[in-house]
Amino acid sequence: LLGRRQPWLPKKLTEFSFEREPLRKAVDWVEPKLKAVDRFVKPSLTFLVRGPGRFAVALVAILNAALFYPAALLPFAVMAPAFAVIVLGVGVTMADGRWVIAGYVLTGAAAGLVAYLFVSGAISL
Repeated sequence: LLGRRQPWLPKKLTEFSFEREPLRKAVDWVEPKLKAVDRFVKPSLTFLVRGPGRFAVALVAILNAALFYPAALLPFAVMAPAFAVIVLGVGVTMADGRWVIAGYVLTGAAAGLVAYLFVSGAISL
């Protein structure tokens, strides 16, 4: 792999092809939706996603990953920490600290949900 002018890819990937028209239709369908979302996402509170703030986001994402295991014992409960990870990811990707704060709040809610499910006996080990 070292010394190559282009990255090595397996033969199946280099020979892969697809029709352009379905991709164009999908892009045309999703583009207005993404433009609508783009109004709500813009760089702000960047200290939450730069430098040490990025490590804090990573630790919270790891906490969410740890919540997946007990939450997976009850159908659909894993959606709470999963949604928190998505919101954190949007915040880091778009350098929007408001989304990171929302991800922190959702993580707290997910942890509270899992704790409640343990206390109520819905999840038992």
